[in-house]
Amino acid sequence: MTQEAPPARSPVATFAALAGRLPVTWQAITKHLALLEAAGLVESQKVGRERRYRALGAELTALGRRLVRIGGAWEARLVRIASIAEDLERG
Repeated sequence: MTQEAPPARSPVATFAALAGRLPVTWQAITKHLALLEAAGLVESQKVGRERRYRALGAELTALGRRLVRIGGAWEARLVRIASIAEDLERG
C-alpha cells in the first residue's frame, strides 16, 4: 500500500525578501499583505523578530476560477452591448 505525499506547500517568504523583489514601497507591500491575509489568500507566521508569509494555493486557485467566470460574464455583456450599438447604427 502506498501512502500519498502531503500536498505541496507554497514557499515561505519574509517581508524583507518580498520587498527586495518587488518594485513598490514597503508601505504598499504591508498594505497588500494585510489585505491578502484578511481575504484568506495569504497566511503569516511570526518567527522570532520576523514575519513569514505563504500564499494559500487552493484559495488562490478558487479565486482564479471565480475571476475567470466573472470575466466570461462581462465579456458576454460587452458582446451584447456591441451588438446593440451596431443595430442602432444601422438604424
